[in-house]
Order: sequence, then structure tokens, then C-alpha cells
Amino acid sequence: MKLEQLKEKLTCDNLMELVDACYGCYRYNSYFERLKVYEFDDEFFNIHFNDPMEAARATFFGNIKNWIDPYIRFNGYGNLESIDEDEYEMELKDNINEIVEKSLELYKDGNITLYGELEELFDEYLENEEE
Repeated sequence: MKLEQLKEKLTCDNLMELVDACYGCYRYNSYFERLKVYEFDDEFFNIHFNDPMEAARATFFGNIKNWIDPYIRFNGYGNLESIDEDEYEMELKDNINEIVEKSLELYKDGNITLYGELEELFDEYLENEEE
């Protein structure tokens, strides 16, 4: 499998696998922090805010476009912004080159662990790369 085929598989068939690759890099060393999203629910606020005033400030100065968006994240100023599925999918696709290259590098060096179909795809790519 060639690199372009791997990227195509991740964007067309397995977008959640691309998310897993992105999060693997994030867990290793906060790579792709800008792409880290959380489910927009009560649990998010319970985990990330001990002070209701801080949650209110982060919301007021943030960008909550729609209270029913499925995802929420911190912007560069520590404020909150909501994001819908289509926007998040486009951000992932726009950053696919960087995500795949970094996650392949970290996986190959043994710095991140991948599971399931993502691990199989990366292993297949790396086996073909060596040939």
C-alpha cells in the first residue's frame, strides 16, 4: 500500500481511525492539540471546571455556535468553542498529511500504540514501505 492509498482509506472508509491516529499523537506529546475535541455534555464541564464562574467565563468569551453541536474544545486562549461533525471532519481531512506522517513516525518508533484496523493499516503500509 502506498501512502496516498493509506490516506484515502483513512478519509473515505475510516474517519474514526484517523481520529484515533490523531489522538495517539496527542497522548504522546500533545501533538495536534488544536484538533482535540470532547463530547459536548455535562461530563465535559464536570471534568474540566471546578469553578462555575470559570466555566461561564470560558463560555462567554468563547464561541459556542450551537448548544446542540456534538463537540466542544478549548481554543488557544482557554475559552470554549463548539464544533459540528462536518466542521471537524473537514479539519481532520485538511490536516491528514500531517496526522498520518506524524502518527506513522511515532508508531514506527514504538512511541504510540495503535489498535484494530488502524494498526493493521499502518502495519500493511510499513511492510510495503520496507520492500
